[in-house]
Amino acid sequence: MLGLLLVLLSAEPAPPAGFDREAAMKRFAAMSLEPSEGDVWQLMWHGMGEKSPCEIVHAAKPVPTTFAGGVAALRAAWSVPEAAAAPILEAEVFLRGGGERNEETGPWLASRYQAAVKAAPASPAIVHAIGAAQGDGASIELLQQALATFPHPGAVAASLIRGTYPKVGAIGAMVALQDDPSTLTKVATAVAQRDLFPLSLKLQVLQFGFAHPPPALGLAPLAESVLSDALKQGLFEMALEIWNELPPPVRAGVHGLDLQLALAALEAGRAKEAAAFAPRVPEPKWPEVKEAGPGDRGCAEPVMQEALLRSRDPKRAAKDSFLLARGLSACYRGPRFARTFGGLLRVRHPDLAREYATYRPEREDWRESELTPAVLAFVRPARERLDAARQRQSKTAVALEAEWTAGAAAKADVDVVTRLLDVPPWSPWVEHPLPEGVKPAPEDRGEEPDVKLPRGYWPLRVERKKKSLWVVGASQNLDPAGEVSPGGFWLLHSENGGRDWDPPLYTGLRAMQPYVIPSRSALPLVKGDKVTLEVQVRELDPATISFPPVGLGFRRKAAGLYVEASLADLQKDSDKDGLTDLIEQRLLTDPKNADTDGDGLSDLEDSFPTVPLPKQEPPATADLITTVLEKLVDGPHPGANVVGQGKTLLEQAGGRPAPIAPDHVVFITGSRGTFVGVRALGRVIVLSDEESLRVSKERGLLYPLSLEVVVDEAGENAYVNWSEHWRGGSYEGKKENGRWVLKSTGEWIT
Repeated sequence: MLGLLLVLLSAEPAPPAGFDREAAMKRFAAMSLEPSEGDVWQLMWHGMGEKSPCEIVHAAKPVPTTFAGGVAALRAAWSVPEAAAAPILEAEVFLRGGGERNEETGPWLASRYQAAVKAAPASPAIVHAIGAAQGDGASIELLQQALATFPHPGAVAASLIRGTYPKVGAIGAMVALQDDPSTLTKVATAVAQRDLFPLSLKLQVLQFGFAHPPPALGLAPLAESVLSDALKQGLFEMALEIWNELPPPVRAGVHGLDLQLALAALEAGRAKEAAAFAPRVPEPKWPEVKEAGPGDRGCAEPVMQEALLRSRDPKRAAKDSFLLARGLSACYRGPRFARTFGGLLRVRHPDLAREYATYRPEREDWRESELTPAVLAFVRPARERLDAARQRQSKTAVALEAEWTAGAAAKADVDVVTRLLDVPPWSPWVEHPLPEGVKPAPEDRGEEPDVKLPRGYWPLRVERKKKSLWVVGASQNLDPAGEVSPGGFWLLHSENGGRDWDPPLYTGLRAMQPYVIPSRSALPLVKGDKVTLEVQVRELDPATISFPPVGLGFRRKAAGLYVEASLADLQKDSDKDGLTDLIEQRLLTDPKNADTDGDGLSDLEDSFPTVPLPKQEPPATADLITTVLEKLVDGPHPGANVVGQGKTLLEQAGGRPAPIAPDHVVFITGSRGTFVGVRALGRVIVLSDEESLRVSKERGLLYPLSLEVVVDEAGENAYVNWSEHWRGGSYEGKKENGRWVLKSTGEWIT
């Protein structure tokens, strides 16, 4: 086994420049052990059955403040020689004292863990230290080599499953089972208790258990976890197959999945099996509707009970499905039983039904490139089974989606918006390197120029010439990017020192896509007809976006550049409707047609420029959605715009509406037909989900508002879910004296 150890280089990398291990040790000894400081780091050690080095040092009496004293404490606790304890402590005091692993420090940190393995082979504590240090210098390969120094590594490998990173846990499960199949119960229980493990690993351990049966109930928690994950991912047929493969004693230990398995059987067209899983379904007890944030599963049981009862009783299925629809919208976070839910909601709640019927769960698994060859070989049988199940699921989903997207209702949305998306975007900006002799602007330090802009804009760069002001400002008015960026760049001008402003001019540029604009530059901002913006490239990597956006990364960085365009190009309005071509490009209205939807209102006047005015009675939900928009966006909408006896809305309103400010825009995802007859003070752009994704991918980050609206048959009660991806909430609606009254049932923010 010792021959498998890593061959260490004779010349070790030098410690990081400026690293003083004695000073770092003093800080290490003074660290707080409160959970708020490093709790995840300590929990990894606790999960492996160990105390962290910091806890060991703090437990010594007196607490050592010298490096030699810290090494002695680790040696006593771990029973390892100084040559193993010292390099581990060196790495720990460096990392916990604020040091980081990077290109310069990485080789040195790796050498610390390599030295420890060489000095103390077959040491559980050293294996745990390497497991906890993944990403901080230790590697998966070194972990496997350290485990190989044990004559029988099964027990220590099994201890890795609970405490550290999922990929370390996968190594632990594999090595434990291959070395000692009798660890199966321990491994299966530990794997079942960690939500971070993908289904492929869980399934492989379960299949291993089929070939090496432990005491019957030992596999039950893992079987329950595998079934739950398969159902959540829409692999209904595979879930039923696995259920049928379970030995009866293991089935008896699986709890809480009867309703889900019954609905899975319905999805697979197996009505008899569905009845066997849930022979008697009680009447649902609906909870009080409350905020439904991500992860809330408050009404999964009543939703599934109601769905099963309706699927078995045609008379019940014909009754008002409002409670079922409200439950699905408000607080159901269980498996998406597309065919069943979609079929039950299709008549009364077609939009919600379509959402369920066309839903495709994301594949949740490690990529092959993320796994070592040994782990990949271990999980390959499970991955192959999962791939086959996903292919069957995909064929079923495609067939179901085809049923729902066929027909005139779906084709109605394939219109000018889709055509405009297919036109490559136009930009008036040309990028150049800075002129010779002009120094690039320094990195900004968060200072905001001292100028007050119109509401919704904040200044990035200001150029003053007496009372004349030219300002580059940022705004999310056309570029709703949530917490990720300040939005798009606008050019603002004032001739009286900022007391009054000309209408803001949209540049078509957006923050971090790929530019940011420094607050100072040696280049003139506006000279004659030319606009010159010094820029720095900070192109956002979409793969790094999270909420809150604490770890944004960039695809590329560059400085020493400027972009140039003419004022005439920024002001260009090809169809003379009052909206510049750049604004229309962002709105997905037609810059060559002043009335994109052909309803008689110009794009400047039209609240919904891609939704034609109704030629007949608008949908029953129009008033409700109008009220929701008032609540979320507008403030109350003037009654004069909706009251009257004329044949068209224009006649009812008593004339043409006033123009809408070009930058007063709300983007919403949904079917455009749902918004026929809806009113709003600002401009609303309705995009389908597919169009919204295309806009975000091809034309700049976009987090639009989405609404999920359900109304009872009487038209008196409603439930509304709203979301902007990073925040959202819900309303209960009740009609009083012919008007909708909304009550918030909660809001959430990621």
